[in-house]
Amino acid sequence: MPVLLENEKKAQEISKKIIGKWGDAHWEKAEDANYKALSRRFFTFKKDGTFESSEEMVGQTTPYMKEDWLFLSWGKYAFKGDTIHLNVTREKCPKQVFTHLNVRTNKWEKKVSPTYDSLITNGSKDKFLIFSDFKSNFKKI
Repeated sequence: MPVLLENEKKAQEISKKIIGKWGDAHWEKAEDANYKALSRRFFTFKKDGTFESSEEMVGQTTPYMKEDWLFLSWGKYAFKGDTIHLNVTREKCPKQVFTHLNVRTNKWEKKVSPTYDSLITNGSKDKFLIFSDFKSNFKKI
């Protein structure tokens, strides 16, 4: 019972702090190479228990690959102690472009993957975020 009460207390504290828009944008750079990619992630938590999120990557991520993609998600959130459970019920991908370097020809080859907009009913896209980690990586905006 004490663990349950402590989890409930943590959840109530976090639920007051989480409402609003949170974001992170940073460059992912290789230490030993001259390429980089911009990573952007945003979460909006609403008072009614729903959320929206977007995750995007644009740039070169390895010596042989460039990425340009965007994923948008919607769903509901809940708490268990200091952990935020994101129940993703819809995911939309408006762009998925991967460009690979063909080592034989030394030319970049672009592959455009299909876009989609899907309802998620099996929990396969759910995420779990520990609030202290989330708070250290994201800023409220």
